[in-house]
Amino acid sequence: MVTDGIGDVTWIFHGHKAGRFQLTQLPEIPTFSEGTSSELMSQAYWRTYDKYLKKGREHRGVEVMALSVHGPGQLITKSQWSRLNLYRVRRSVSVVV
Repeated sequence: MVTDGIGDVTWIFHGHKAGRFQLTQLPEIPTFSEGTSSELMSQAYWRTYDKYLKKGREHRGVEVMALSVHGPGQLITKSQWSRLNLYRVRRSVSVVV
């Protein structure tokens, strides 16, 4: 969105672009932040990116201002599900500032 001139600053989730960001898949590993606060894991993730991952130049043409992880999430829906695989993404949402 930034490279297309739609926004000056955007917030993205790397997982929405499957296969595009290989080096920044670290937080997607199961148990990556198990037992540790999201704040501490976000700090560690940023330091790892700054020291090692940015050399891979996956974000060419833009400046990465921050990276973060979050704790367990919740999925809120209009109706109850019997199985997770019944869920189908209708649209992806990005925040543009």
